[in-house]
Amino acid sequence: MDEIERLIGLLKDTDPNISSDAANQLVMIGTSAVHALIEAVKDGDEDVRWGAAWALRGIKAVRAVPTLIEALKDGNEEVRRSAAEALVRVLDNCRTIESLEAFEKGIEEGFPKLQGRYDKYENYDARLKVAALKGEAAKRRNALTPDKGIVLDDIPKPPEKGKMYRMMRGTVRNG
Repeated sequence: MDEIERLIGLLKDTDPNISSDAANQLVMIGTSAVHALIEAVKDGDEDVRWGAAWALRGIKAVRAVPTLIEALKDGNEEVRRSAAEALVRVLDNCRTIESLEAFEKGIEEGFPKLQGRYDKYENYDARLKVAALKGEAAKRRNALTPDKGIVLDDIPKPPEKGKMYRMMRGTVRNG
C-alpha cells in the first residue's frame, strides 16, 4: 500500500483529527493524489467521499471537475458542500484561456451525470450550480484576448466569500 492509499484509508477514521490530518496531507501531496482522490469521491463511505472532495478543494485540479459535478448530487450534504467549494476553487485557479477551456470541457463531461428527475431538489440545485459555474467560466474566457496563453491578470479574482461562493454553498437562492 502506498502513502496515498494509506491516507485515503485514514479518511474513514472516527477521530476527526486523524481524518482531517490525512486530508491535509493529501492536499500537500498535490496532483499526484488527484487520480486516487477522484476514485475516493465515489467511495461507499461518506467520510471518505467528504475527505476526498475536501482534499480536491485544496489541490484545485481541473481534471476532477466531472467527478466533483457528480458529487453535487451526493446524499450527504457535507460531501455536496465540499464538492461545490472545490469547483469554485478550481475555477478561481483557472488563469489562462487553456485552463478555462479545460474547466468548461470538464463541465460538459460531468453535466450529463446530473440528468434525472427535476422534482428531486438535489438534481435541480446541482444543475443550477453547474449552470452558474459554466456562465462564470465563459465570462472569464471571453474577457481574455484571443491570443492563446495570455494570463488572466486584468480580471480580478472574485473574493472567496463573493456571490458565486455563497451560491455554491447554497446560501444564495435564485428566484
